Amino acid sequence: MSCALPAHMARTGYGRVFLYCLGLAAALFAPHCIVDALNGGFFHYAGDFNDQMIPFYAYANAFLKQGGSFSWATDLGSGFINAYSYYCLGSPFFWLTLLVPARWMPFTMVPMLCLKFAVAGGGAFLWMRRWTKRDEWAIVGAVLYAFCGFNLYNVFFYFFLDSAALFPYMLAALDEAVLDGKYGRFPLWAALNLLTNYFFFAGQAVFLILYFTCLCVGRIYKLPPRLFGRLAFETLLGCAAGCALLIPAVFSLLQNPRTIDPFEGYGYLVYGSSQQVPAILASAFLMPDAPYLTDLFDGGITKWTSLSAYLPVVGITGGLVFCRVRRRHPFAAVLKICLVCALVPALNSAFYALNSSYYARWFYMPLLLLCAASCMVLQRESLRRTEFRRALRIVTLCTLATAAFALVPNRDEEGNFLLGVVDNQWRFWHCSWSVPSGWGCSGCCCAGGARPRSGSPVCCWPASWDSASFTAACISQSPNTASGSMTWNTPSAPGAKRRRSTPCCRTTAFTASTPMNVTTTWASGWTAAASTASIPPWRRISSNFIPPSASRGM
Repeated sequence: MSCALPAHMARTGYGRVFLYCLGLAAALFAPHCIVDALNGGFFHYAGDFNDQMIPFYAYANAFLKQGGSFSWATDLGSGFINAYSYYCLGSPFFWLTLLVPARWMPFTMVPMLCLKFAVAGGGAFLWMRRWTKRDEWAIVGAVLYAFCGFNLYNVFFYFFLDSAALFPYMLAALDEAVLDGKYGRFPLWAALNLLTNYFFFAGQAVFLILYFTCLCVGRIYKLPPRLFGRLAFETLLGCAAGCALLIPAVFSLLQNPRTIDPFEGYGYLVYGSSQQVPAILASAFLMPDAPYLTDLFDGGITKWTSLSAYLPVVGITGGLVFCRVRRRHPFAAVLKICLVCALVPALNSAFYALNSSYYARWFYMPLLLLCAASCMVLQRESLRRTEFRRALRIVTLCTLATAAFALVPNRDEEGNFLLGVVDNQWRFWHCSWSVPSGWGCSGCCCAGGARPRSGSPVCCWPASWDSASFTAACISQSPNTASGSMTWNTPSAPGAKRRRSTPCCRTTAFTASTPMNVTTTWASGWTAAASTASIPPWRRISSNFIPPSASRGM
């Protein structure tokens, strides 16, 4: 099987998919940015995005420009590299923001998010075009990857998108080294991914070993001893170059007992909650819950775990067809092994250093292969009209079956009758019905034999509908949006009884009034009666992000 990249495909497409993803991301965020701007602020989301991502990035920007190696403003004092290498210190997206003043950092968050989606789409295209017959299907797959459920979910965590955006470039460099004999790129991308986030790189290393092994067994990778030795040298070179931030971080992490948390007994083989496995399986059929809201499954460890294997419009339909008609293809083997890993706790933890805490923050890697498998099916008209349509009906029925969760009888803690076990009926029905409606569009396109045309924005259709639905459902209902979803309950008259608002939030306010310049404000919702308090305290955040002068020279 020849997998050499045609010369004409090597020169086209990247710019188009980059602009498609950039424009679509801007269109998704623009309404929320406009609402925030009209309320006199910058883009707010919720939780960690507001009280960690924005302050951390602004503080790191200012600290690097002022100089120093130890930060007294972080926790009770910490080495700057140890504290921020996990978040932003090695990320090229962060280094790009050093071009602007620290006080402008809150306003750069959305432009950088749009750039990350564009870079993710471009990288997916560079890797995927080798495996598709036409450039246009690679563009479709790239847009699918850029706006998959995992990436949209992790807008909340912001810096998680850095690794998801850069990983396809490393995978493409590996293919080029083995299949095209192009050396020198793989160590560069390996070093950059390691510098960007060492935690995510641990999972990437495991996945690359799995990918490499399956392609070798499938005889797509043919490695004579000389080529294998050269590839091993490039791998070691890239890892060594990326250890600049890893080594000091490791010495710091080894002193933290939370980093060593092994499984015990049944914990290696089965999850402790009965809802965990259904939640993992459902993540491939439904758009993910927002990180701070759990509608469907609240008994398992699903909150904050980036649990989403969802693709817009096509879902797992293409993957099911691919694993059926191309069952001997290495991609089918990788997808099946990843499914087993997701369902077994010990194997799942292999992607994040064998820690017993559950995370699904490696799902973006099999999702990239799922996008390629879907496009490899869709590009064949015979499969598109027959196998794909049949699988789409089955997947749609499975998705509609989740309506049972909203219809079963239930009771709340006080014994009152409730319909369904979901937390919010409106939000659940909005997301669950957006999915099959988007798949209906996919079915119509397949029935009509539609295919993307070269240079046409129609290549963006796979992601636009579901991406807009999910973004609207999550961001518009976030507890910290400027539209006032989270309110600071202030009595209308002086002397009224104090009351508590929910949910709670915390913001980190940077001021220049003290040598430490960093104060943490807990907005728990308890307010005194005050008729003049019309602006919530967490909206009064100073823009003076100045690192502590005490850290100079340390």
